[in-house]
Amino acid sequence: MRRLPSLPSPVLPPTKGQEGSHGPRGLWITTKDEIPDPHKLRVRSWVNGAPAQDGRTGDMAHKIPAQGAWLSRFARLDPRDVIATGTCHEGRKGPIGGDILEAEIEGLGKARFLARGPRSPRPGAASRPQAPRAPGAAGAGTVSV
Repeated sequence: MRRLPSLPSPVLPPTKGQEGSHGPRGLWITTKDEIPDPHKLRVRSWVNGAPAQDGRTGDMAHKIPAQGAWLSRFARLDPRDVIATGTCHEGRKGPIGGDILEAEIEGLGKARFLARGPRSPRPGAASRPQAPRAPGAAGAGTVSV
């Protein structure tokens, strides 16, 4: 996976494409022709089974064409490239090692990941109970934090 710069975020520091970051993928990739309007999809996430985010792709800080245009200033984008758009920024909290992360995009599927990294909260973060390790089921993976 190529490392590319991240768009400036109005609320979060850039993380995708940075050293030590991750690039989790599901068991499939959906192509453009399968999505009538990429800005009308519901995106939900859960941390340890508790709802964390519930938004729509149209609410993202940067629209998908703008992300592609911005990235193409730094690298040639090919048809096989994947742009990690992130999620809607409302309600996002960083994972803690041991957390079970789930993300679902309407009509595209749901993925489940185990966060690897420190098991203690970051300074100033609220303490959360640790979840058991994620089973190695289809669609499961790991995310480094």
